[in-house]
This record gives sequence, structure tokens and C-alpha cells, in this order.
Amino acid sequence: MLEVTLLEDTILGNILIACDKLGLRHVRLDVGKLSSEILFRWGERVENNGKSALEAADYFRQYLTDGDSSIFSQLPLSPECMGDGFPKAVYSALLTVPSGETVTYGELALMAGRPRAARAVGTIMGRNDVAIYIPCHRVVPASGGIGQYGGGEHLKEILLRLEKAEIIMNRREK
Repeated sequence: MLEVTLLEDTILGNILIACDKLGLRHVRLDVGKLSSEILFRWGERVENNGKSALEAADYFRQYLTDGDSSIFSQLPLSPECMGDGFPKAVYSALLTVPSGETVTYGELALMAGRPRAARAVGTIMGRNDVAIYIPCHRVVPASGGIGQYGGGEHLKEILLRLEKAEIIMNRREK
């Protein structure tokens, strides 16, 4: 069973948060109202505003206040979110990139042990079920700019500004 809640009216729009019995399982940014259509796609029984989901929402609320993602070290993550094999290596490597720093797809591929797999890293980032917690917004193209983001580039820029990422600060000076 999934416990879900909707963190409404944040700087990222509404955020849907879902937890299973092992921890955080889904984060969806900029969603509309909590709808049965979204929940039906997950194919599980759902408890609206369950205790775990509400507690997870408190962590996200704190992060959105100060941009410090270290708070998430106290929030358990469902192991299902990490995957296995190369995706797990990529997500594990990305979790070592601190708030306010960015890494290119190629650098992340190298950190995950497959230096020629930058495109595969991009694909894995697009499948991240727990946005912000696994900070795929910190991955940028080597060619410059901030790159794509599942929730839209505008949300990626908001997150990087919140974390005071140097890549965003440099853009502001130009």
C-alpha cells in the first residue's frame, strides 16, 4: 500500500509524495490536484494523507525553505527507487553531489564506473521516481546551460537557484 499526500502551492507547484512501508517511493513535481487518475497508474492501494507521507512532506517543506538537502539523510528511501546494476550506481554516485554543486552527465557516468555512458545516465535521470531526493536537477550538460528536466527546465532552474548552484549564479552575471 502507498501512502500519499499533496504538498500544495510550493515554489515548484503542487508536489505529490508517496511512501511505502520502507520509505519514500515517488515524488512528482508540479502536479494538479491529487487525483485518482495519477494514483491509478501506480496500480496499488492508496491511503490519502498517510502518516509516512505527511512526515516526508515535512522534509520537502524544510528543503524548499532553505535549499539544504542534507535533511533527506533522515528520510528513508524505498530500496525499489534505487534499482540495481548501473542505475543504482548512478543514483548512488549522484547522492554524493552536495547541494549547490552540479555534475555533467559524463562526470556522473565516470563516477558510476562507466565513463562512456553519459547518454545512459541521461536516460536513468529521466526515470528517477524521487525527484529532489535523488537530485537529478544537479546533472547538467557538458556543453553548457542547465539541460532538460522531467518537470520542465523552469523547475530545474528554481531548484538550482534554491541551492545557490554556481552554474545558475554564473548565468545571472552574464
